Amino acid sequence: MLFLKGLSLGIYYRLRRMNKAFKNWRKFGIVIFGSLFVATTLFPLHVVADDLRVEIYQGNLAVSSLTIDSDNTKQFAARAFVGTTEVTDTVDFIWSLDGKYPASQVGSITQTGLYTSGSTAGFYSGALKLTGTLNGKSDLDLV
Repeated sequence: MLFLKGLSLGIYYRLRRMNKAFKNWRKFGIVIFGSLFVATTLFPLHVVADDLRVEIYQGNLAVSSLTIDSDNTKQFAARAFVGTTEVTDTVDFIWSLDGKYPASQVGSITQTGLYTSGSTAGFYSGALKLTGTLNGKSDLDLV
């Protein structure tokens, strides 16, 4: 009887450790089980799009405002993050300009992020929009 009790406790604790190891894999993308350590290059299975954050970049700098010179072009880049992990390759982006300014003033943007300014120089708050979608959830960055 004591043997069965010891056996069942051993199985219980091993299953509990395995359950914890797989929770870590789903949450962080790693498995630590005894001396076994496995890290996956895929992002964790539980990626929640509610944590999605998209940002507009010019070079290596995040853009927080847009001052427009007339008849000029700028190349912008889109980046996306879930927490601190960059997931840019798995996100669908849509570039657009807000309709509150006339297109002749503010200019146009292509889906590759190439911005061509309009005829009127100035500061246009919230004119440039980037929408990123991951797993059916979206986030918006306005500049």
